[in-house]
Formats: sequence, structure tokens, C-alpha cells
Amino acid sequence: MRRYGMILTVCICTLALAATAGAGAYTGLWIGSATLNAVSEMSRRVPDMSFDMAVRGIAEEDVLLGRGAKWEYYQKAGPPGEGWREETDFTEEGWADPQAAPLGFGGSDAGPNNVAIDAAEKPATYYFRKVFNLSDPTAYRSVRVQVWRNDGVVLYLNGQELLRSNINASYVDHDAFALSGVDDDGFVETVVPPTLLNSGKNVIAAEVHIASANDETLYFDMALRGIRNTSRTETFLRDGAEGWRYAAAGAVTPGDLLEVDPNAAGPEWQTGTA
Repeated sequence: MRRYGMILTVCICTLALAATAGAGAYTGLWIGSATLNAVSEMSRRVPDMSFDMAVRGIAEEDVLLGRGAKWEYYQKAGPPGEGWREETDFTEEGWADPQAAPLGFGGSDAGPNNVAIDAAEKPATYYFRKVFNLSDPTAYRSVRVQVWRNDGVVLYLNGQELLRSNINASYVDHDAFALSGVDDDGFVETVVPPTLLNSGKNVIAAEVHIASANDETLYFDMALRGIRNTSRTETFLRDGAEGWRYAAAGAVTPGDLLEVDPNAAGPEWQTGTA
């Protein structure tokens, strides 16, 4: 865009980044919508000016499984049947339909979703499983595993144990309690080799143990991030983009630049392509 003998103040209408785009893999980026502002200045003695810009993210990681995913879960007096940790087509009566994490009960107002609990048959262990797809595990040099749990957890990927926290280091069964109580969403993390991943369907599974028979809180959520062999670049705003709003500096104030709603800007704002 070009104008003569003036200072231009420029803002883009809206730059949106959806959670499904893996915004969390890019340092400093947000999930949602925002207004991108820029000021371009020129000397009044110069006959013309130009403005353009782009926004690109360089990702070292890919989100393979994000927080808030939907999980099947099992809460019965006895343990689930064989195969719940690794079988992609596993079916068994008693597993609830997938629900979005965080899953659990009790905690603060901002705590987990409620799992229906039969107080008369409150088990020590609750089970969660999810099937997810991955096209090329060889793209990653390692996998970052992040778990938010209350209280103890044992985590599996395709039947292989990934992580054990706040639980007996040796034998653990359905009736085993966690070693101690933790905060509502106690966080643990580890890094594992990508050779545990399958090309195609994968099963991530967890058993979460409460701390005692009268424990009033349970919490589970997790994420998997693939650490890439080579970084990936994604363009969020390309050069030459349409939809820029622009105005002369004398027509707007610095406050207008910070607060302008691109969809409700006044007549002093014009629209152009960079």
C-alpha cells in the first residue's frame, strides 16, 4: 500500500491461531485471535512509502496429543480385562464413552470434570485410554511426555510403561493406593525414545491411583509432544496479505491503534492489500 507525504498507522483485522494448529509448539505464540498492530513512518520529504510484513512460526516440537483430549475411562470394583493398555480395537463392557480431560472428581471450582462415582464401590484405581494416529514416527528424535495427575500414575504407550510417579516402584495392582496425596493437578514430565511410537494407530493408557479409601480428589490430563529431527516452519500471516486497515497518523491516536476493532473501525480507517 502506498500513500504520499504522510505517516501511516497500520493494523491487521484479525490474526487467529486455532488450538488444533498446535500453537503451543511455537514459543511466544497464543491460541485464539488477536489484532496485529504496526506503525510505518516516513519523512515528509520522501515522495512515497510502502509497508508489508509476515509472521512465521518455527517449531521444534509437534503436538501429538494435546491437553483436553477425549478419553475412555473405567472405574469399577475390579480391574479391566487384558489388552486395555495396547489393543487399538479393545472393547469391554464397563468403559465409559470418551469424555474431554481433565477428568476426575473433587478439587477446586476450576478442577476436573466429574466422573460419576459410586461411593459404595470407590476403587483405588481409575483407568484411561485413548487411540491416536501418527503418520511418521521417524520424524522425531524423542517424545516429551507431560502428565497432570492426582495422586499416583502409571502411564503406558502401546503397552510399554513410560512413566511411574507417586506409586510403588515394583508391583502395582488394582487395589494399590498412591504413596501420598498431591495437589489437584500435580505435574510430572519425562522424555522417551520415538521407537515406542507406531506408524498408524497408537494407544496411550494410564492408571491413576488415589491416595486412600476416603480420598476426595482425582485428576488426570496429559500431553505428548514429538521433538523433531528438523524444525518446521508455518506461515500464520503471509506477505501481501489482504485485509489490512490503515489510516494517517493525524486521523487516529496511539490509543486507537491499540484498541481498534478491525470489524468496527471508523471511516478514518481504509482497507488495503500489502
